Amino acid sequence: MKHAIIGIIALTLTAGCATYTEGGAFGGFNETPLARDTYRIQAYGNGLTSRQKTNAIAMVRAADLARMNGYSLFMILDYDEWADTSHHTTPATVTTDTSYSGSGYTSASANCNTIGYGYGSGSTWCSGNARTNVSGNATSRTTINPGQTYETEKPRTDLVVKFVSEGTPEASNALSVRQIMTRYGNAAGLNAEQLAARITPASVASKPARPAQLTMTAPPTAQSVPASRASSAADERTIEEVYASLPPHEKRRVDAMSIPERIGYLKASR
Repeated sequence: MKHAIIGIIALTLTAGCATYTEGGAFGGFNETPLARDTYRIQAYGNGLTSRQKTNAIAMVRAADLARMNGYSLFMILDYDEWADTSHHTTPATVTTDTSYSGSGYTSASANCNTIGYGYGSGSTWCSGNARTNVSGNATSRTTINPGQTYETEKPRTDLVVKFVSEGTPEASNALSVRQIMTRYGNAAGLNAEQLAARITPASVASKPARPAQLTMTAPPTAQSVPASRASSAADERTIEEVYASLPPHEKRRVDAMSIPERIGYLKASR
């Protein structure tokens, strides 16, 4: 893993052959629990799967695990993506073409002699010869076609995520399960029914409520509230909400940034 990050990964989604399946033969995901609220998720595909597809599968699985553990938020602690590359070369082929050209002629000669003996008798004999000459050449051309080499890339995405409770300091930098499902669910391979089951409020598993903290301090008066507190509400927006509020041209500019640059920009824009 190369980057330690907290926040959003902006993805351009395309189709691929990997599916939202654990340990699928053609691609899918695997997960490893690292703590009660922390998981490592690995998404992978085959040679027909795009990098964006495995990214979407990893993000949706992170949101799914948060939901199943009773959380509506999660944050990315570590992220990496790469491709396993393999090469295949087809056999070479050899072809030979031959062309012929030539010429020839035949010559012949004969000599005949007649001798008469009188009284209408005689004899005739002939001699001769014939000659045939043929010449020519043949040309052969052999072509060797080397095999073609094909490169296959199998994309991989690796995430380490931590589930976050609402109302905690980490919540302002966390990702919403509902928003991630809505944004990446279709690209990860979820159909409409599966997606709807995951984004309804009832789909988040219940977890024990945190005990209330009793304090003896009096509620703050108007005079005791700092003037800067009124403006701090805007700072409580999540990075995902900041990104969603950007105009289309600004989103395209953010998508072209590296992940650390995106996070820094979105935090500064809150």
